[in-house]
Amino acid sequence: MADKTLGTKKLDRRNSVNREETALKELQAKTSTLQSMVERLKIRRATEQVDAEIANGTLPRDQREWAIAYCATSGLAAFDRFIAGQPVYKANPDGTFVQINAANVGGESLSSVEQKLCKHFRIEPEKFVAMRKRPLSQRVLH
Repeated sequence: MADKTLGTKKLDRRNSVNREETALKELQAKTSTLQSMVERLKIRRATEQVDAEIANGTLPRDQREWAIAYCATSGLAAFDRFIAGQPVYKANPDGTFVQINAANVGGESLSSVEQKLCKHFRIEPEKFVAMRKRPLSQRVLH
């Protein structure tokens, strides 16, 4: 009778291990499915965001695939930071383009990046602004 009890315990333990292994495999399959769903959602959201930026003129159409991949992998916040630094162009009827967000180009204020550059290279911000107003061929700081 002791042998039967010992055999039953081994069988119960084996069944328990099999149930745990089955549960683990099911959990892994569900996790994989969820990860796949999350990736598809990221790509869908990235596609919507990129297409909106193309429609706004912030992003050239030929950068669409790259931008979708970047936005999906880096996240919307990183993509928004990237877009914030991009010029916006508007197509003219004659097929040429004009930059429409150029308000500060050559303006009196410095962007945060320009301020950091001035500080790093020990350039007086006023000299940088004055230099920026010169024609490109004459832009040399002394």
